[in-house]
Amino acid sequence: MALLTEIIVKQNVLVVYNIHLESRGENELRRRQTHEVLQDARQYGANTPVLLAGDFNCDLTNDYFFELIHKEKFEHSFAGQRLLPTTQEQPFRKSRIIDWMLHRGSLAIDSAAVHTHTPGSDHYPLTLTIRLR
Repeated sequence: MALLTEIIVKQNVLVVYNIHLESRGENELRRRQTHEVLQDARQYGANTPVLLAGDFNCDLTNDYFFELIHKEKFEHSFAGQRLLPTTQEQPFRKSRIIDWMLHRGSLAIDSAAVHTHTPGSDHYPLTLTIRLR
């Protein structure tokens, strides 16, 4: 579900959750999994930079997810940009936006990109350039 990494940079901690939520079934399971990750992230202070990134297998702009994420003070790392599909179109499956990067704490996003011209799997790579404040 999630791999947690704490990276120490010049005596500052950057917390990164590499997310891969369940791909099958209804959103209820993904809601519970998202809630569990957000609950775990509470162990870090409000100013600690935390990044949640990966395959959420759902649309986080859905009202439930949107409220849950914002309640925990996370922001969409691609804010202000037009959302691009993060999966490739396949036979019998449209391209979708199911990979996300969310952040909170003393973390600034300098740039964010979905690399739609870089095939390699059924998901496009997402990158961020970040700055610890």
